[in-house]
Amino acid sequence: KSANQTFYDYFGVDPAETEGRLVYELGNGQWDIPKLRELLENVLPDNDVFDDFRVDHDFEDLGRRTMLLNARKVDHMQWILLEIEDRTEAHAAAATLREAQERQEFLLALTDALRDLTDGAEITHTATRLLGEHLGASRAFYVEWLPGRDHGEVVRDHAAPGLTSLAGRTPIDVFRSAH
Repeated sequence: KSANQTFYDYFGVDPAETEGRLVYELGNGQWDIPKLRELLENVLPDNDVFDDFRVDHDFEDLGRRTMLLNARKVDHMQWILLEIEDRTEAHAAAATLREAQERQEFLLALTDALRDLTDGAEITHTATRLLGEHLGASRAFYVEWLPGRDHGEVVRDHAAPGLTSLAGRTPIDVFRSAH
C-alpha cells in the first residue's frame, strides 16, 4: 500500500513508483526475493506474525545487504505490516570480531604448542601442521630459498591425507602447481 520516507530514501524509490504496488514489483523487481516471497505467501498466511527473519540479498544500487524482517497481518484491512531493518554493518562487525577472536585463539594455541619446543625441525613441523589445519589448507610448508636457485628446501611440511610430502629439495615449478 505504502512505505515510510526512510524506505523511499534508503532504497532510492519514489512514492509514486511504490504506492499501491506489490512489494515484489518495487525497485525494478529487486524485492522479488525468494525468501521474502515464501514468507509472505506461505508462512504469514498460517501465522499472524514472524520476527527477525534474516534475508541476505544483492541490491542493484546498494550491493549486498543483510536485513531482518518482521511482519504482522492486519486482517481487518487485509494488509501486511512489514518492518525491514538493515543489519549489514552489524553483521559485518560481528563477523570481523569473530575472525579476530579465531585468529587470537589460533595464535594462543600455536604459542602453547611451540613454547617448550627447542628443535628447529620440530618447531617448523608443528607450526606448519597447526597452520594447515587452522586454514583448512591441503598443504602448509616452510621453505628455505637459496638466491639464484631454481629450487627450495622444504624443511618440513603438512600435507592433507592422500597428498605426498614436499619435504626436501623441491623445484620451484612444484610450488606453482601444488594444490
